[in-house]
Amino acid sequence: MRIVIDHQTTYRYANPARYALYALHASPRDMGSQLVMEWSVAAPHGSTLRRSDDSYGNIVDMLCIDHLHSELSFHIHGEVETRDTNGVVSGLAEHFMPRFYLRETALTASTPGIAALAGQARARANGRPMDLVHELVTSVRSAVEFIPGGNAPAGPAGAVLSSGAGGVPDLTHLFIAGARMLGLPARYVAGYHYEGGDSGSGRCHAWAEVHVGHMGWLGIDLVSGTGPGESHVRIASGLDYGEVAPAKGARQGGAEATLDVRLKIEAGQTQQ
Repeated sequence: MRIVIDHQTTYRYANPARYALYALHASPRDMGSQLVMEWSVAAPHGSTLRRSDDSYGNIVDMLCIDHLHSELSFHIHGEVETRDTNGVVSGLAEHFMPRFYLRETALTASTPGIAALAGQARARANGRPMDLVHELVTSVRSAVEFIPGGNAPAGPAGAVLSSGAGGVPDLTHLFIAGARMLGLPARYVAGYHYEGGDSGSGRCHAWAEVHVGHMGWLGIDLVSGTGPGESHVRIASGLDYGEVAPAKGARQGGAEATLDVRLKIEAGQTQQ
């Protein structure tokens, strides 16, 4: 299918800022499950936008404003043709060996609770790697109530497990932490999800990718419990949310800021 995304993000400051520098993970790459037909990232007048790749191979747009400004805004627009690969990840240049993704981070640190969760999944899986993945998904969804809304993590995976509730990033971090404890390399993926309908329904989304032996990298959406399909657009991946946040940076001045996000995702016209 074809998915059209229109995404406007605006930061408005209580006081003017003198300088701002942000790294934007805002652009997808071609891969086995998607082909980028059209994509643009527009920055404010008087700013600079320079594109490069990060160490994972994600596209990064560095947005710099070097003058007084009361708001910072960037506009993403594009169209991607997607196909369902049953969660199988292909067509990406891998910059690290899978074992690199066994590393802990502050958001995916192991705790006794996560160890117990992973142990329960292992006990039910009968030694089969894919069963282990599915049992871990079941364990995560049984232990944590999914709370829709919010695109940033509430805290480390261990704290989310203790609280018993969390959003998409939280469930994803908990799964990643459990997978790594089970010896399965896992990474965090940021992207978009088209939810259907005529009104342009969709959201910024996240899911995990786990490396399972000879099968390679497989996507797992913790909301559906299945692999990402043709309604998903993959933007970037890393060890956790902090490495693929849509906008991350710093500014001088502009002490407080309000955030306004306008997102429209709709089906495009598929060529016959």
